[in-house]
Amino acid sequence: MIDALALHAEIMSERSKPLEAARSYNLALLCGASGEKKVSILERLAALSSDELGDTLSAIRYFDEVYRLDSNGAHAERALWRSSLLRERSGFVDQAVRGYESLITLFPDGEFATKAAARIKRLGLRPLPGWERTRDVARIVSSTQADVNGYLKIGEALLVESNDSEGAAPYLEKAYRLMTADTLKAKAGYLFARAKYNLSILHRSDEKRAKGERKTALSVWRDVARRYVGSRWGELSHRSYIDAVAAELSCEKLLSRYDEYLRIYRSGRGIWWALQRKLDLFYNLALSEEGAYADSALALCMGVIDETNGVNAVSRGSKGRMRRSSVRSGAREGSKSSTGDYRLRFAGVDLSGCALGGISSGSISVSPLELRKEAILKSAYLKRLKGDHKGAVYSFEIFTGEFPSESRNMLVFYDLAEELLKLKEYTKAISAYRECIARGPRRALLEKSYIRIGDCFYYQSLFDKAVAAYEDFLSRFPSSRLADEVRYRLAMAMDAGGDRDGAFIGFKELNDREGLSPELKVRVLKRITEHLIAKGEYGNALAFARDLIARKKDADTYTLNAEILLETAEYEEALKGFDRAIKMSGTDSCRVMAGKVRALLGLKKSSSASDQLAFFLEHCSRSGYAPSLLLDKGVAEVNDGFMDSAVKTLSSLGKLFPESKEAVDARYYLALCDMKRGGYKDAVKKLQSFIKDAPYSPLVSKAYFKIASAQYIQRNLNLAAHYYSLAAESAPDGDSEFAALDNLGKVYQELEDWEKAAGVWKKMAEKYPADKNIVETLFNLGFCYGRMGRYDLAYEVYNRIPDVTSSEEQQGRAHYWSGVSLKNMKRYNDAVMEFLRVPYLKTGGMWGVTSKLEAASCYEKMGSYGEAEKLCSEVISKYGKGSNWGRLAAKALERIAAEKAGGSGGKDERKSNRDRKGK
Repeated sequence: MIDALALHAEIMSERSKPLEAARSYNLALLCGASGEKKVSILERLAALSSDELGDTLSAIRYFDEVYRLDSNGAHAERALWRSSLLRERSGFVDQAVRGYESLITLFPDGEFATKAAARIKRLGLRPLPGWERTRDVARIVSSTQADVNGYLKIGEALLVESNDSEGAAPYLEKAYRLMTADTLKAKAGYLFARAKYNLSILHRSDEKRAKGERKTALSVWRDVARRYVGSRWGELSHRSYIDAVAAELSCEKLLSRYDEYLRIYRSGRGIWWALQRKLDLFYNLALSEEGAYADSALALCMGVIDETNGVNAVSRGSKGRMRRSSVRSGAREGSKSSTGDYRLRFAGVDLSGCALGGISSGSISVSPLELRKEAILKSAYLKRLKGDHKGAVYSFEIFTGEFPSESRNMLVFYDLAEELLKLKEYTKAISAYRECIARGPRRALLEKSYIRIGDCFYYQSLFDKAVAAYEDFLSRFPSSRLADEVRYRLAMAMDAGGDRDGAFIGFKELNDREGLSPELKVRVLKRITEHLIAKGEYGNALAFARDLIARKKDADTYTLNAEILLETAEYEEALKGFDRAIKMSGTDSCRVMAGKVRALLGLKKSSSASDQLAFFLEHCSRSGYAPSLLLDKGVAEVNDGFMDSAVKTLSSLGKLFPESKEAVDARYYLALCDMKRGGYKDAVKKLQSFIKDAPYSPLVSKAYFKIASAQYIQRNLNLAAHYYSLAAESAPDGDSEFAALDNLGKVYQELEDWEKAAGVWKKMAEKYPADKNIVETLFNLGFCYGRMGRYDLAYEVYNRIPDVTSSEEQQGRAHYWSGVSLKNMKRYNDAVMEFLRVPYLKTGGMWGVTSKLEAASCYEKMGSYGEAEKLCSEVISKYGKGSNWGRLAAKALERIAAEKAGGSGGKDERKSNRDRKGK
């Protein structure tokens, strides 16, 4: 509803229907417009009231409301300027002046500060209320007292008491032309020129008149200054003339005018006028010319601030030359707490040639308070300009200490905090930001101060406090234009504090918000991409990286995208990305060249990779990428079987970067080279040395595994078992642990330590029940139980296998070994059932035939000779009497026949024989 009303108002305004537009804007306010939207509507209402409707009072009221509500300062500055202009035009001059003064104080570097100062100056020249009556009285008096002294008194009264330059000028001119007494003539000339100069400003719109008035004023001031040298009015005329022509003179000529003045007026308060002008001149030069003249301006500030050292500084010369300086020169000077120390250590600057030249030693008594105040504050900003953050902090603290009630302290405390932040004095910076907040700054500065407090906690690694500070900001200023920036910093603080999942959610939620600035959007996308890379989600990372490239096509984004392509093994595309990035400005060439080497290694272009690596080492040998690149090349050569090249590469890594982590890792791969060459003892030594020097390396588990393998090949089975156990304990993941335990179990089986082997297999079965190799693990566990004589446990294990495998071969084996376990437990009938399941599983091969023979054996042991003979005959019939199985079946038949011949045959006959023996 609010958006619709605002849109309707804009349309009405474009159609030149201001009343309808104003009505819609007011309805939007009544509907509850808030935050930035309310500020925008109020500003448009104010503009409509002023420019279209002629309702000045309403416009002032709306602008005042904008000033009160503005959240970022830009609207507030503009509203304060417009409302002050409207008050001036409406006759509320005092209110207008207060508005202009607030504008200068709150927004000293803003768009309207200079304009506001000019308006204040011009308003100060307007006649005071009642000037018409004063002028009438003057006319009457002049008609009765027409002497020259009367003209001077009337003109002075009109100019000084009524600020009526127009009325005063004729009387003062007559007094100046007719006066014969030198002192009074000088006074009349000074005041007449002042009135004419004021008129040149008041009538600036009439260019011809303004030019004539100014010309007269300058001529009279120059004449008075020359004719009445040393007098009060000659001095004031001299000052006024210099001020009037200052903007037209070069810096050198203007400085010479100040020095000329000082040579004449060596004593009195005029010296402070000259110092103030010089200070302003050099300070503005230092700011406008990026630090040139900063030394001269700063030395002048020091002379004003410190009475004793100031006397010493000014007594050395009188030439008034200007000294240029580099912003960087002496940047770390002046960090001591004494201004005298600062000057004495001032990078060898000869103060006789600086801005203090021309002042005699006996002329300084004590600095006027306002000049001292300005000198202290300007010295702080000059030190900051030169990069002397400690010196700036010292001067800011002196200023706030000496002038605690100064209205500018709100801004000074903020700037003090910023300098402390640069010095990494975060606790003091937080205190300064809080001092700024306590003085009730405008919303923009208030918000920045709260953000900076969070930043200070972040830089101290107090991430919990940083998170709390950023959350406090968002609760105070939820609709701030800086809110999204703070949400970004909040996520950064969570990330740095270890809450990576929370940070990732924060970045994702921020990415989904509408209205993010392009620059912030890019930063958020980059963080999300980096998080996904850290998680190994390269596919998702690639999607975000491509979105990043679409928004910011620079070297960094192309490089990041290419690095992800390396991880997804898209080496050709990665190489293209690095080639594109290397041609862009601002690229990290070492990082890009490192990526190209890795891409070439991935493409198995070993020759090109070697050439690129050589070029890289020639230009980027000191970069952090060099050791890892040599390691990557060595590893690739090991994997490709180029052992001689690998040894050369890895050895050079150890020589070039002996203290690097990669040099230690290289020993692991050199050991692999030894193993592939059959040098198992040398390999074991290198691996043991590697483990000793890098006990927390992710390669440690692999090193234990390789030592175990080398010991196994050398048939040191107990040592092999020991190192496989260590490999399992230090395994970084389940697959690695499973592989180490698997080998450990097999070694124990070779050692015929069935109990330890069973313990290993059982651990594996319990910890990794869903592993793809779990069935073989269960077979090994059952086998060990069988060798231990624990046939009941073996049967339980074998009995589980058919339920966890779909392979008929494994099912057949499981039923077979279940039968064997039951047979060993003399559960022949159950064993027969297990054995006879095997032939029906279509497994074929030995398990089906052997199971029939084992079933026949069980029938034989139970005395069921007929069933046993039947099974044996089936084997002979199918495989022939001459086959291995046929021969086994034939022997079984012979044995059965012998048993039958030894008794009446069958189970019942044997039972009767046993009964007879018992009797």
